[in-house]
Amino acid sequence: MNDNVFREIDEELRRDRLLALWQRYGRLVIVGAVSLVVVVAAKVGWGEYDRRAGLEASLRYYTATELLQQGNEDAARAAFVLIAEDGREGYATLARLHEAALLSAKGDTEGAIRIYNAVAEDGDTPATLRSLARILGAYRRIDREEPATLVSEVEPLTAEDSPWRHSALEITALVAIRSGEKPKAREIYMGLAEDPDTPQALRQRAQDMASALEGES
Repeated sequence: MNDNVFREIDEELRRDRLLALWQRYGRLVIVGAVSLVVVVAAKVGWGEYDRRAGLEASLRYYTATELLQQGNEDAARAAFVLIAEDGREGYATLARLHEAALLSAKGDTEGAIRIYNAVAEDGDTPATLRSLARILGAYRRIDREEPATLVSEVEPLTAEDSPWRHSALEITALVAIRSGEKPKAREIYMGLAEDPDTPQALRQRAQDMASALEGES
C-alpha cells in the first residue's frame, strides 16, 4: 500500500469505520498474504515432494506457474485444475491452492473457500499444507464468518513453531478490528512489527496499522 492509501486509512479510523476500511482495503492485504504463503508453500512442497515426483510432474507444475507469472491466468488455472485432478500428490495440493487463489482473484470467493476447506480437511495432505489452506481460507472469510469461529481456527497456528504464525496473528488482529477490539488489534500489530522474524511485507503492514490504530479505544 502506498502513502496515500494509508492517509485514507488513518482518516477512516478516526471516524470509527474500521469494518468499512477492511471491506475497502482487505483485498490488498489478502493479495500480499496470499503471495507470501503460496511462495512459502511452493518451497515447502518442493522440498518435501521433489525427491518422489517424476520429471513429468515437475515440468507440468513449472509450466503452470510460468503461465501464471506471464499473466495468462485462464491457461494457468486450466493447467492447475488438471494437475489437481491427476497430478502427483504434492504437486496436486499446490495446484489446488493456486486454483483457489485464481478463483479468489476473479471474485469467486465461495469457490476459493470451498477449495481451501477441502485441502484443510484432507487427511492425506501434509499438515503444513493443510494449515496453509486453513490460513488462506480464514483470510477470505474475515468479513463473513463469526469472529469466535475464526479465532478458534487459527489460534493453534499462532504457536511459536508454526510456519504460519505471523499470518495467523494478522488474521487475529483483523478479526479484532472487525469486532471493535481496537486496542487488542494494535497490540498484535505492534508485536508483529517488532518481531524480527515477521516477513518484511507483513512487518511493514503491521507498523502502518499499529500507527493508524494509535489512540483508538
